[in-house]
Amino acid sequence: MASSTTPPRRTISPVRDYMVMNAGRMSCRAANCTWRDVVRNATRAKDHLLRCVWALERFPEIPTRLRSAPNRQSPSSSPGHDLVLP
Repeated sequence: MASSTTPPRRTISPVRDYMVMNAGRMSCRAANCTWRDVVRNATRAKDHLLRCVWALERFPEIPTRLRSAPNRQSPSSSPGHDLVLP
């Protein structure tokens, strides 16, 4: 079982490791964060995680994992276009 300070497992999109997924919604895993129950969107989630003080405190590896991760959601995606998580 994963500890409370590390993501549970590596997934297709590293953004998903730091979000709680529920139907078509997602929430930040950081305890004090109020970014909850928002529509699944990988681009907005990544932007949130790179700015969220509580997420960065709980998961200090976020900047490294999310900035260096290739976009595996869609090979035809381009900068400035939102990606929806499956």
